[in-house]
Amino acid sequence: MNTKIIAEISSNHQGDISIAKKFIKVAAQTGVDCVKFQSSRYEDLVRKNDPQSEWVKKTSLADEAHLELIEECKNNDIQFLTTCFSISRVKFLASLGLDEIKIASPDLLSFSMIEKLGQCFKHLIISTGMHTRKEIKNAIDFLLKNKINATLLHAISIYPTPANKSFMHKFLWLKDNFPRVGYSHHAVVIKPLEFAIAHGAAPDEPLRGTFCLRISNL
Repeated sequence: MNTKIIAEISSNHQGDISIAKKFIKVAAQTGVDCVKFQSSRYEDLVRKNDPQSEWVKKTSLADEAHLELIEECKNNDIQFLTTCFSISRVKFLASLGLDEIKIASPDLLSFSMIEKLGQCFKHLIISTGMHTRKEIKNAIDFLLKNKINATLLHAISIYPTPANKSFMHKFLWLKDNFPRVGYSHHAVVIKPLEFAIAHGAAPDEPLRGTFCLRISNL
């Protein structure tokens, strides 16, 4: 089984598009399938007196930056992917011509946004970190009821994840409850990643597995 590898760029470009393009080139050279950014907006995420407000403001991608990075991905034969954090961004992101969109763990239960994204994109990739099995089951029921094509990622929201905190039994539980499952990997060891691949994450065609690897620096 082939495995689709998503390299996480996130906000590590520090708001500098030239650095973002270097990340794309390096990721393409390593042979990964996809690079993922974040389409966050300062006004959607930051609350008053938030200590990370300046960082979010600095690293938020402008609309034109999305177009520039998509073109760079095409030039390097690698897929562009991004995370939607707000229902107000759905219309713009849908205009980019992408087939897939990522949804972060905090929005697993943001059903209004998920439904809207499901209408605009062929495939959603949704992380499940920080959620109980009951909450994840509610999300699964919603996705199946509304026939939304998605892959659920087993994720632990600790960066980096200690070797004893990967909880791959939860990955197996996801596999028992949803047809397409992947693994968001940011542990300090590779054993959980090997485990997920060996246990056939997202075997359904044409997805062939979805894994998220984080790139933290050049």
